[in-house]
Amino acid sequence: MSSWRCGRVLVTIVLVLVTAVMGVLAGASVESEAAGLPGPQAARGGDFTPFATSEGSPWSWGADMAGQLGDGILASSTAAVHGVTVGPVASYTFTNVTGDRSISASFAAVAPHTITASAGANGSISPRGAVAVADGADQTFTITADPGYSIAGVLVDGVTVGPVASYTFTNVTGDRSISASFAAGVQTRLSLSVGKAIVTYGSSTLLTGVLYDSGDPLHEVGMGDWLVTMQSASSATGHWVDLETLTTSSVAGSVGACELTVTPTASTYYRLRFVAGLGSGYGGSLSLIVRVGVRPVLGTPKVPAAARVGRSFHVYGTLIPKARAGQKTVAIKVYRYKKRRWVLVRQVLATNADSGGNTRYGVKVKLFTKGRYRFRAYTAPTATLIGTSTSLSQVLTVR
Repeated sequence: MSSWRCGRVLVTIVLVLVTAVMGVLAGASVESEAAGLPGPQAARGGDFTPFATSEGSPWSWGADMAGQLGDGILASSTAAVHGVTVGPVASYTFTNVTGDRSISASFAAVAPHTITASAGANGSISPRGAVAVADGADQTFTITADPGYSIAGVLVDGVTVGPVASYTFTNVTGDRSISASFAAGVQTRLSLSVGKAIVTYGSSTLLTGVLYDSGDPLHEVGMGDWLVTMQSASSATGHWVDLETLTTSSVAGSVGACELTVTPTASTYYRLRFVAGLGSGYGGSLSLIVRVGVRPVLGTPKVPAAARVGRSFHVYGTLIPKARAGQKTVAIKVYRYKKRRWVLVRQVLATNADSGGNTRYGVKVKLFTKGRYRFRAYTAPTATLIGTSTSLSQVLTVR
């Protein structure tokens, strides 16, 4: 339990649930306290965590105070301020505090969700039936065809995901469903692996797949001279686009194998698909999904060899692919040499500018302490590119 006293007002902030055990939780309250009043109490299964004021710490008379209510495992958190409910808010801010205030929060436990799993004739799904899943948890299902049959298709919440042999629900927050159907024909299986899971922008990686006759799962054999399709998407659940049709190898030692070199310009998902023709005696299959992340090309910051105390100097570098001019995509971390090691002392954001077909980042910096400095550039991960950082720059001496 934590609290602050300033003048005659003591403000204590909000409870954060610390248990992931599902069940009914007792109500919890957080109250302001004048001298002589009882301190705040946390319900069983919770605790109080202090939060900084909007003015910074410590809290002062007339400042604002904000706190967070609940966390991701709660179905709802209802707050009451001075006994008046303000609804199931995730946070509440007292503004211009000039007297004693109170806030209390009550919580409702999240009930488990149900995934209904079913399978048609000539195959099975495991687990099967009404499967209880905790809120936010993952659940994997395995689909298996009987001998002489193959997986015809799998529906997730009524939408087809293809003839997959397994499917994982991630971060379950509601009731879901999965069903599998089967058809006559020998079960096939596709594997897919990637040479480099992360590539630098403009670089390539090799995708390697193998098509197997999986009628006997313990004695799979490669299938040569069959057509398979490499597909790509911008997300694991996104729209799949046919990338290229490949013919599996019939060469001894690599029967069933196929390869494709790809040069993604953004983080991309890949899978292989096999569609058996009518009368082939085989069933179709999909490989598991692989992801190739793309790292931008970030140039090590360039700085002068020396600068004066309190005088500005320019830190700049290059960024590929091109980013929008005016945005602050690159952060510059400033290190000072202290006690025989480089210590991070500051971080500033650089501004993008067009430089031919690429981007030049730059920022003016002032340093007010003499010493030796080095600089490192950093980009945060985005939806299309993974984060990266550079090596340290040359030494700049501030005199």
